[in-house]
Amino acid sequence: SAAGTSPGRLVETDANYNIINEFPAVTDIAGTLNVVEEPFNPHGLTVDWNKNIILTSDFVVPVTILKPSLGIQHDNTLRLWNLASRTIISTITIPNVCFPTIIHETLLTLPQGGGIQDVKFIPGNNESAALATAVALGQVWIIYPFRYDSSGNQGVAELLYDLGPTAENVIAI
Repeated sequence: SAAGTSPGRLVETDANYNIINEFPAVTDIAGTLNVVEEPFNPHGLTVDWNKNIILTSDFVVPVTILKPSLGIQHDNTLRLWNLASRTIISTITIPNVCFPTIIHETLLTLPQGGGIQDVKFIPGNNESAALATAVALGQVWIIYPFRYDSSGNQGVAELLYDLGPTAENVIAI
């Protein structure tokens, strides 16, 4: 992304780390519109080669962790991709929470995502389920990429485990 803002990109390299392509590709209008609607900063990545899907997790808008900043902006989305075409199938959202933030000496409660630091498919799971860590929330979510939500969108997130208040805002969970 330009200067650490959103949207970021998923980058494919060759064996020598030369960039082959960036996704969503500039010719992918639907994918580009998808990542403009909500912050897109892929951090975690997992691939199910047999089911032809990729899951990426959006963690944080990079520029917001630098000083000066108005505060860290965590993301709350995962992207489900078609592996063969490298196109986004859908966006899966972990529910927002409100965090107290001080801006210009004023205490505000701003909605933010939990920062989805990583996502990994569960080996051998018959639904290709994956685990995702929402670090600001201190929670572990299970992602079902082949289930559909009530709006007909592919990919469903369900809370698997809440680690409690001592795990909130702890980066490594």
